[in-house]
Amino acid sequence: MTGIDVCIWAEGNLPEGEEQEIADLGMRSHVDHVVLEGAVADQAALMGVLERLHRAGMTIREFGPAGHRPEYPRHARLSVVGQVGDLLGTVLHGALVTEEPATTTAEIDLTSDDDVFDLLRRIETLGLDIRALRIGRSPGGIEHGEHRHLG
Repeated sequence: MTGIDVCIWAEGNLPEGEEQEIADLGMRSHVDHVVLEGAVADQAALMGVLERLHRAGMTIREFGPAGHRPEYPRHARLSVVGQVGDLLGTVLHGALVTEEPATTTAEIDLTSDDDVFDLLRRIETLGLDIRALRIGRSPGGIEHGEHRHLG
């Protein structure tokens, strides 16, 4: 397995001792935020890093593929392996769900950092494999200005 290349932008400062826990990721510290970039082994490792930052009181502003520019997270576009549109539609209330031959994509607006973790926990609980996840600025609503929220 090659791992998942990620970039995480978190507001706040990483407490002493936490740096050891995320040593596999390159870290750039700034006055009011840190940027972590590198490879994590799998979804569980990614969730572990995000949870660690959250528990440290840091605000996750964005995460995505390595090399992207961080933006405030308000909109999620998630693709998972398999045709599981009915399942995602039930678990992610109000999400715009689209099935493709090999994947299912859900789009939903997020209102807080807690929504980011709630989304990841729901997907993890279902045992679905994430093919792609992009969290960033809302594109102005999913359909013609309409916003749908995780609920």
